[in-house]
Amino acid sequence: MKLLSWLKGHLLTPQFLRFLGVGATAAATQWLARIFLSEHFSFSTAVIIAYGIGMATAFALNRVFVFPDAGKPVEQQVTYFVIVNLASFPVVWAISLFLADTVLPSLGVVSYREGIAHGIAIAVPTFTSYFAHKFLTFAAPAAATSAAIDD
Repeated sequence: MKLLSWLKGHLLTPQFLRFLGVGATAAATQWLARIFLSEHFSFSTAVIIAYGIGMATAFALNRVFVFPDAGKPVEQQVTYFVIVNLASFPVVWAISLFLADTVLPSLGVVSYREGIAHGIAIAVPTFTSYFAHKFLTFAAPAAATSAAIDD
């Protein structure tokens, strides 16, 4: 019950709703970039490049709209943001390819299979990314946190 209460306290918040809005915008940017890039690269390569574009979009929007009061230096935020997103990337890439090459064709989905697969895969790390960015990337510096606890 404590876990459920903790999750509700973090997910049923305006901040999480802003995170979802920012994430949807970054995901749409990534998805549209992948469509354009697929005209010039293989699906796999296009997913990789588009992921970087989506990641840059997500960082900028999260800093402004979701975590504007983050106390860490920007360089540290960028480092943690990249680490969190690089950890999620293999999941997005593998799910994209697995759905596009195996699952969707086996279900008879041929039209738009790459777009559908990539769209689903982008959404998979939503919750883990939110918590990683909230408590790592954009968290208050440890000294500020311990000072607030001591007060």
